[in-house]
Amino acid sequence: MRNVCCVVLAAILAAPGLAQRGPESQQAGAAVRAVRAKQNQIKYTGIRETQIVTPEGRRIVTERVARMAGRWRTEVVDGSRKGSVAVESERRRLQFYPEENIIREMPPFEHESLMRLMRLFSAEALGRVQVTSVPGPQVAGHMTRQLEARAKGGRVLARAWVNLEHGAVLKLEAFNPTGERITYFEYTSIDFSPDLGPRAFEIGRPGTRIVTLSDELSDIAKDLRLPVLRLPANTRWRLIQVRKLGQGDSAALMQVYQSENQRLSLFLMRKAVNGDRLKRLAGAVNAHTFEREGVHLVLIADVPEPALRRLAATVQHSDTGTSSRSS
Repeated sequence: MRNVCCVVLAAILAAPGLAQRGPESQQAGAAVRAVRAKQNQIKYTGIRETQIVTPEGRRIVTERVARMAGRWRTEVVDGSRKGSVAVESERRRLQFYPEENIIREMPPFEHESLMRLMRLFSAEALGRVQVTSVPGPQVAGHMTRQLEARAKGGRVLARAWVNLEHGAVLKLEAFNPTGERITYFEYTSIDFSPDLGPRAFEIGRPGTRIVTLSDELSDIAKDLRLPVLRLPANTRWRLIQVRKLGQGDSAALMQVYQSENQRLSLFLMRKAVNGDRLKRLAGAVNAHTFEREGVHLVLIADVPEPALRRLAATVQHSDTGTSSRSS
């Protein structure tokens, strides 16, 4: 299940305004450094309640979690997503979807989200948010330190409850500009001395087909009768998401790429796009429209327009086929 700490920290890093650096923010920095220092040794198993997004809206599900340094395994044990299993390393994530009986390969979520969380104090140091630290309540039977990030004007962006002894984030919640909680998880039990066997970080669904993002890109392009155009794999931009948007003549293939803290979206469609309207909709970020192989393409990113044009020149045809690999 996707851990959306990355959404939290993206909001924090983008928050406007200057912050005051007092004793509480200094304590927050010390807490974050203490958590970061434990990451190469951390090991635990636990049960957590996690908020996910479904077609019916946001729901709370129960997950069984195992972690050892940069390796994770999560399994949903109730609700409509029951049986969904994900294993993750610092390089990739494999997620089993029982309703489709496939495993999708994608970039890591848990590890990258945690690293973004560890950079929270750096955001405060840059003056973009105010981060404070106060003693927190026990979570899952362990003492915590509560970190809170606020934007200019006092709006709460996120709160995290961390256990300094073990370096674990035991509870996290984040809020959108209207105050609605958009991210949440909380451990209800956790064991920091588990016996993790040699197969602890396997999905355990032998013979299930693994579908990569390149496979999904090829399948959606074929469905929309579009060429498989993408940014080359040897750039700093890594493909992290592929989606079909809309229906009929207005359908589009969306690709999302990431490079450190930046994201870029590439859209392919048959129907021409109004470039001026697109730029107005894009707002603070830049948009560049162009054509390739009879298809209309749009690049949207918070990078200078000359850089967008250079990226557009690198878009190329990728001959990808359906994966036949098995877990």
